[in-house]
Amino acid sequence: LIGQSGVNAVARNKLKRRARHIIRKHLSDMAAGFSGVFLLSRPWLTRSFAELENQVVFLLTQARII
Repeated sequence: LIGQSGVNAVARNKLKRRARHIIRKHLSDMAAGFSGVFLLSRPWLTRSFAELENQVVFLLTQARII
C-alpha cells in the first residue's frame, strides 16, 4: 500500500504492479499461511526493479518468511 498524497495514480499503480510481481516470484519460497501488508513510502518510487526486489527479499528473509 502507498498513500495518495503527492503521488500520482500512474506512479502508485506502477509500484503496486512491481511489488505484486516480486511477491509472486518468491511466493513458493514463503512460509505457508503467511499473510502480510507492505507499506511503501515515496523513496520506493525512484528505485529500480532490481533494488526493490533485493530489498523485499532481504526484509522477508530477516522476518524469517523466506
